[in-house]
Amino acid sequence: IAGHMNDDHQDATKLIMQHQMGLECETAEIKNVDRLGMTVFVTVKQPDETVSSPFKLRVGFPEEAPDRVGVRNMLKRMTMEAASALKA
Repeated sequence: IAGHMNDDHQDATKLIMQHQMGLECETAEIKNVDRLGMTVFVTVKQPDETVSSPFKLRVGFPEEAPDRVGVRNMLKRMTMEAASALKA
């Protein structure tokens, strides 16, 4: 799941990070996903316009995901919620 998200949906991960953590990330790479959430390495633009070194953040799921399908559905849900919230 992490590999697929990193390869094909990094913009979705960035949206989730912006919505959940309030960070506009330059990069967001999922390192680990489990039933409770995900660990993401991110970089952000600094005030001097340089990009930070990668740092690790943990994002919890709104509820436990029972299996791989549940994790995938949770990531879809979180992406849709983030996109909707950030449009408002």
